[in-house]
Amino acid sequence: PTLLHEDFLRNRAIAIEKTKGQHGRTAEAIAHMMLGYDSMLRYLRDVGAITTDDCIRMSAHAWQVVTDNSREDRPSKIFLSSIGELLISKGAAVRDLTFSPGESGGSTPKDMIGYMDADFYYLMPQVAYRAVARLCNDQGQAFPLTLKMLYKQMREDGVLTPETTTTSSATRPKCIDGKSQRLLWIPRRLIDGPKVAQEQMRMDYAAKSDFVPVDDADLPDEFR
Repeated sequence: PTLLHEDFLRNRAIAIEKTKGQHGRTAEAIAHMMLGYDSMLRYLRDVGAITTDDCIRMSAHAWQVVTDNSREDRPSKIFLSSIGELLISKGAAVRDLTFSPGESGGSTPKDMIGYMDADFYYLMPQVAYRAVARLCNDQGQAFPLTLKMLYKQMREDGVLTPETTTTSSATRPKCIDGKSQRLLWIPRRLIDGPKVAQEQMRMDYAAKSDFVPVDDADLPDEFR
């Protein structure tokens, strides 16, 4: 038991370093998982099924897998998935900039957290953050990062890039209705998913033209 406890503490320290910015229990869960996996590897080594080099290599690979998988629970991922959930459930809405203010779909919706066009969501930072925090609270958990720390993690994860931010701010100006606003630019594919975003663009184009969208599968091979 003493050796297992020492191994657990060592694993937890490694996991904490590898999962900075994630939920506090993530490192503990990884430490328990790797304790069991390494124990199995040591047993296989002791009975001659694998070598010491195999043991080291397989353990390193397992660490990479579990830490990569744990990033799905990173607050930046939670933020994006929560925005998508809010939009789908009508718990929040965005104004579609591809329509003029007078058109249907172009008016300011209730519970608005930002705007969108064919490529981006332009989120009002504080409003969107509060909406996500409220959703997390309703689900029985607190959102784990402040807005400033969320920005930092979104930069690390490639959600916010030099093309969508400025050197001094995570937000970027966007002129809407003749007024400039500082908004959080998020590519639609990161919230909608690539297929949903592509289909939405296709539908938007069809609605504004005389062309009928055709599924790629209906096209001859040379035109795909």
